[in-house]
Amino acid sequence: TGGFLIEAGLAGIQASGADISLEMLSLARENCRAYGLRPELRRADAREWVPRAQAIVTDLPYGRGTREVNLDMLLRVFLARARRSTKRVVIGLPFRFPGVEGWTVRARFTHYAHRSLTRHFTVLEAA
Repeated sequence: TGGFLIEAGLAGIQASGADISLEMLSLARENCRAYGLRPELRRADAREWVPRAQAIVTDLPYGRGTREVNLDMLLRVFLARARRSTKRVVIGLPFRFPGVEGWTVRARFTHYAHRSLTRHFTVLEAA
């Protein structure tokens, strides 16, 4: 819904966003505009397209509102693509990410959102 884009924009960081869902892109656009922000938004699948960037911050799809997805497979394919696009990734997941070959874990943070959602953020750097 644009939360990361809003935080980046308000911090003066040029950010762009992508989602496979047109509905989520529309919500992100609307939420960003409420803060006077107009980031570039694109419909894309993280398994197929990852932009070149200084860093990528993502919260991969999971939870009640998402369609069935093999999160382990999505994560591995995304990180393989991301490795060709950037040296740094911050990734939010519903579980503590154990790490993966080719990436070094630099930091971990846990955010309790509510009773049914705790996000575990991991900061990765290309090894």
